[in-house]
Amino acid sequence: MLHDAIPVPLEDVEWLYARDESYAVHDGVELRLQLIFPYHPQLPDDAGFPLILFLPGAAWYRQEMYNSVPQWAKLAERGAVVAAVQVRSSQEAKYPAQVEDALAAMYHLAADAARWHIDPHRMYLCGQSSGGHIALMTVLTSMDELAAAPDFTLRGVIAVSAPTDMQRCGGQPSLDLLGLSDLTEDPARVMAASCGGYITPAAPLPRMLLIHGTADEVVPMTHSQQLYRQLTAAGKRVHFIKVSGAGHGGAWQWKDQLLDSMMQFVCEG
Repeated sequence: MLHDAIPVPLEDVEWLYARDESYAVHDGVELRLQLIFPYHPQLPDDAGFPLILFLPGAAWYRQEMYNSVPQWAKLAERGAVVAAVQVRSSQEAKYPAQVEDALAAMYHLAADAARWHIDPHRMYLCGQSSGGHIALMTVLTSMDELAAAPDFTLRGVIAVSAPTDMQRCGGQPSLDLLGLSDLTEDPARVMAASCGGYITPAAPLPRMLLIHGTADEVVPMTHSQQLYRQLTAAGKRVHFIKVSGAGHGGAWQWKDQLLDSMMQFVCEG
């Protein structure tokens, strides 16, 4: 069970909010975390909850790091520390700087796990839209490093409405991320920021949960469908939830049924 090691009932745990925890500085740009973490006077220092690192989407531009705190709290209250991760925007640094930031946040929280009651060996990356892309690419491009990390274990990835194939993302946000004027300018760079080329039977990938709305007109569901086929063909553990009639983003992402599915994924890990 998820909380067998926690000496108090989950329903008695309070969830507190820590604002703007700094985890890295790049060229004078401070990157911060928004943390929702457990509190109870009887929680010992070594009582660890799973950690969900959430990467908010913003078309790879500057993220809004405060508006969704109430929604992240709904996820935390189901039994996990939630850390919303700010990464550099495409205006501040080009890809793969955002992957470097996600990795830095993981190392920072693993080193300070006891402070937030985190079990560093039950980490999960989660992201929506461009945040889902960064979560996926962090794992796909850092597999060996993550598998060998002694201080933490990444157990899984949750990607919601994520673009997975940059060849099919010809809009300005993706061009700004890659520092290109046209996708044909540097096909190798476009491929390097896409998921498919990294998926092989030998790749040590964690479990993945893909979630996508069937009516998404910004990032069509075919992105997740293609990734699901690639992962299953390589023998990887992946589950795909299609949300009927849902578009790109919106309140549907925070409904109880979907949050319960996310926590079930975490519990099964």
